[in-house]
Amino acid sequence: MKKSIIFSSFVAASLTAGLTSCSDVEYPDTPNAPKAENVTSDVDGRSVSLTWTLPQGKDIKGVQILRDGVVVATIEGPATSYSDRRATPGTDVRYTVKIMYADGTVSEGITVHMDIISTEKACLLLPCEMPELTDDDEIYAANWFTQEYGDNGVVMTPADVNKITVKDNPVVWINIDREGLPMGWRNLPEKLVAPEVLDALRDYIDAGGHVYLTKHATQMTVPLGFLDEQFAPRLYASGAGGEGSDIWTMNCNIGLIYDHYDSPLFAGLTTCDVFTHPTIPLIGPGWREDHNC
Repeated sequence: MKKSIIFSSFVAASLTAGLTSCSDVEYPDTPNAPKAENVTSDVDGRSVSLTWTLPQGKDIKGVQILRDGVVVATIEGPATSYSDRRATPGTDVRYTVKIMYADGTVSEGITVHMDIISTEKACLLLPCEMPELTDDDEIYAANWFTQEYGDNGVVMTPADVNKITVKDNPVVWINIDREGLPMGWRNLPEKLVAPEVLDALRDYIDAGGHVYLTKHATQMTVPLGFLDEQFAPRLYASGAGGEGSDIWTMNCNIGLIYDHYDSPLFAGLTTCDVFTHPTIPLIGPGWREDHNC
């Protein structure tokens, strides 16, 4: 194993009305500019929904949303709602709503406070029930997951895929690691890549869910819609392996372009300097299967 890939559907916030810009600049308040009214909030797990009413008879350019004093969205037009799906659990969060007017004035912010309490569980999606696993690496990974996450994790199979939700399972881990497995997503366990399973996973991703693919499961980047078939991962091996003295690592900086080291998935992990950029050490010297993917 020299490289694994994290592919995520990044949805920081979705809007029920209007568009957002990428601006992170907070517009200064204008004295006496009419403020948002009836600002309310609703929390469902890590999802926060804000609603408000707009001042009547005003030419409104847009609405700016701040979370704990930091701009998270600038909505164009007379929007009256905003949703944030990735609030941090176990925190007291402040959301502020400002109204922007066509004449350049900006209202003072109206702020609401809420506690984010989450019952989320990380999900390990296996191709079969745990006792039916035959590859030693897949067995070890499944055992590690259940021991590491305990009550904060859940193990599911393709038969359970419709139970996976963004609210309850923000991250789904799929790990396939088998000696002699041919390259290509169609060669993965049949139940795992069945049409109904792929459809459910695509819907989950579109709704804001994150899928973490490791080892041979990175081939699923094609049917899940992350990559076209012609760009499917080609760094692939499933050989028996042998003895080695170097360190095998996981690279989260794909092609030195897509850098995912800031993902919470990798928080607190040790990095090493085997390459010119940081990677995460996984396997040290000794016997290693040649499962480069």
